[in-house]
Formats: sequence, structure tokens, C-alpha cells
Amino acid sequence: MIEKISRLFKSENGKKIYDNILQTVSSDNMQEYIDGGVLLGLSGGADSVMLLCFFIEYKKSRSFSLACAHVNHSIRGEEAERDMKFSENLARMLDVEFISAKLDIPKISKERRLGIEEAARDERYRFFRNIISGRNDLSCVAVAHNSTDNLETVVFNMLRGSGLRGICGINPVRDNIIRPLIRVTKADIESVLRENDIPYCVDSTNFSTDYTRNYIRREILPTFKRLTDNPEFTVGRLCDNVRDSISFIDASADDFITINSFNDKISKTALLSLPRAVLSDVIIKIAQKYNISLEFTHITKIISLLSKDDFSYSLPGNLRFICEEGSCYIGTQIQEKTNGFNFKLNFGINEFSDFDAAIILSEEKIINSSLNVYKIAIQQKFDFDIIEGGVFVRSRLEGDSYVYGNMTHKLKKLFNDRKIPPSRRIFVPIVCDKDGILWPIGFSPRQNSQKNRNNKYFYIALAFKKSKTSDKSFYFKQNINNNEKGL
Repeated sequence: MIEKISRLFKSENGKKIYDNILQTVSSDNMQEYIDGGVLLGLSGGADSVMLLCFFIEYKKSRSFSLACAHVNHSIRGEEAERDMKFSENLARMLDVEFISAKLDIPKISKERRLGIEEAARDERYRFFRNIISGRNDLSCVAVAHNSTDNLETVVFNMLRGSGLRGICGINPVRDNIIRPLIRVTKADIESVLRENDIPYCVDSTNFSTDYTRNYIRREILPTFKRLTDNPEFTVGRLCDNVRDSISFIDASADDFITINSFNDKISKTALLSLPRAVLSDVIIKIAQKYNISLEFTHITKIISLLSKDDFSYSLPGNLRFICEEGSCYIGTQIQEKTNGFNFKLNFGINEFSDFDAAIILSEEKIINSSLNVYKIAIQQKFDFDIIEGGVFVRSRLEGDSYVYGNMTHKLKKLFNDRKIPPSRRIFVPIVCDKDGILWPIGFSPRQNSQKNRNNKYFYIALAFKKSKTSDKSFYFKQNINNNEKGL
């Protein structure tokens, strides 16, 4: 077999392929990865067999570790078993370490609600990464995508309405994954292997047009030959040009984030100043920090929402893209998960220690000169009869509503109208009595349905410590002040 490989690359067509691969290794800076050791994904198909042949020949002039890994996806039954045995025998014949795994991809696909191809790809690369993570002699994974695969991917992504990243096809290098065959056509690979009597496996599902990619490969790609002799080359050149544009956009997005990100928040005004391509990339990069992969629909929706004052948009992974008070960030925003408060109010000073504040009940109007530590932010007069049932203060609850102005008002709508962000609504104290909400502090008090029998009143005031400026007290006070302006 070693002799066959040697003859392969000495033939005219084999030498062209070898030189093509060497040029890709050089132009896409793969050499450093190869020198650190290569784990080759060996499926047994023509492409991976050709890649193994290349590395066997290349090792004659350069020293590096080489191992092969094969995954049986449990999809094609006996045919898959055949491919695994073929791959193992080929690796051993060439004295190359062979590592294999059998995974139940149909089961994994169902459990994770993924397509078969997506689940197979994810698990295959997870298997590869797990191997090299525990090795000092392997630094990269080499996979055998060729230029025909790249052309197929570009067409597939184009028909999905993909952005620039989809149009640029398959990257020659991504992270520690290299693709040395990315500029060699599938037809050339199969032809040279046949000419030199080097065996490989054929996946029977490749002949079925039931799969979208197979249909593109068998029905659409051949028609390109009517327009150009080498569609793989011309589309590959397109991909290289698009990749250059992406590099510029990436650099612009990285610079923007470095300059404008503070505590993982970015000014909405700054975002809106960006060209759309850079803005999209910034959103993608922000999401990647949280291991979120955004679809086109997510990005388009977020960009459209940026014209609004405040919003919260659901993302994968139980996260949200949040814009409030002029800042945008990704986080969680579930009111029920925020620690609320609920306690009874007595006459005198009721300290609100978490917020460096106090709620004061008095039969007389409260004046600042009577307080040493606190300064009144807002106060309201109520009929004394209400106090008979007791009053308490709590944070907002889902579905809260009360009556004033002869109408029932939902607190959620009132907060929306005042542009109070959802994450800040916990800082609005709600004074209640036995009949429900009495006064969302900073808003109008509840409408009294009965006449004041005794013509007596009491006062409720919210006051803040004069010397404290903690984050909680700041937002607490800020919301009250903003609400008061709206009265």
C-alpha cells in the first residue's frame, strides 16, 4: 500500500493534487497545526482516504504524529460496519493509530431534537475534540472536505438566504480544524484513486436525491458545467473574496466592542451608528460570549427592535437580548427570580434596609426637618379609615391591577407607559391594604369608593438615607423620581 501511495503522487494527476494540497497548507497557515500532530477523520470514503494518503507521503519529508478516528453513526446498518472495518484495516496496514466509536445518532437526534445530519456532525466533532484534548502529540483535526463539498455548501446556504458567512462556504481553517483538500475537486480525487488502484468505500445514500444536499450534488451542480469548466474553482475564488470582506467586518466589530462595551453592556445609540453588516456581526459576537448561535431571524428582529426605547427579546438558552435605559446586553430577565419584598407597615419609620430607604406612616404631614437620617422623596395623604385593616408594602406581582380615575389599570401597562424597564420594576414599592393595592409609590393612589366618615387622614412617605448611594438605593430612588415626574 505504501508503494501504491508513492506511485499515486508521482503520476501527473496525483502530483497536481499533492501540489494543490501543499499550496493550501502554506496559504492557509496549516503547517503549525500539522507539526503539532494530526488526528484525521477517516470515514473510509474517497476523500478521507486521499487525505490519509497525502499525510503518509508528507511524513516522508516532515516529522509529525498521525492518528485516525472513525465514527459509526449507526445509521446505515451493515454498510456502516463495513466502512468501520475498512478504515481500521487501512490504518493498520499503514501503521497508523486507529480510534473508533459507535454512536446511536438516531437516538441522540431524537433526544436533542436535532436533524440527523446536525446531530451526527455535532457528535463526530465532539468525539474528535475529546481525543485531542487528552493528548500532547495531537493538536488538530484534519477533515476531508473538498472543493465540490464547498460548492455544494455555498449553493445550499444561498438557497437558505444565508448571510456572508454562509456564502463564504467551508473555511479551510476554523479553530483547530483544518481542511487541506478544500481546493481539490471530488472528481479528481476519485479519478486518481481509481487510476492507482487504491480502494475506498462508497456511501449508498449519496445516490439518493431524497436529501437536499444529495439533490444539489447530483441534479444542480452538474448543470454548472454548462457555464464554466471548473465551477469549484470560480466559487472557491468567490469564497476567498467574501472571506476577506468578513475579516474586515470582524475586525471592525471587535474594535467597536472593545471601545464601547462596559460591564458587558453597549450603548444603543452606538449600535445604531454602525453599518448594518458590522451591527449584525457585533450582535453575533455578543451572543457568542454566551455560547449562543443566532439565526438570521434573531438578528433581523433585534435590529428592528433597536428603534424602540426599551425591549426584551427571547434568545436560545433561556437568555434574552435586553435594551433598557439606553444600554443593550444579554442576560436573564424573569421577575419571579428576583428577590422581592413584603412586610407590614407600622406608624413611625419602617426601615427598608435593602434599599437604604424607609417608609414612614404618620397622622401628620411629614416634613424633612423632623427627620435626621432620611430625606423625603414623595408622600401621599389617605383616609384614616383604611388603616383599620392594616397596610403593608410589597414588590410587584404578576397580574397586579387597581382602580383610579374610574378605571382599572394594570401595573404592567403603567410601567410600560412610563418606560420602566422590566428589570427595574422590582424597585417600585407597592403599598397595599386588605382590599388590594392602595398606592404604587410614584403613581396615582387608589380611588376611594367611600366617604371619609371621620374626616381624618394619615400620611405615607418614602424617604432615602441622605448619605447612601448604593446601586439598589440608586435604582430604587431613580424609579420613584421618574414616576413622580409622570404624575
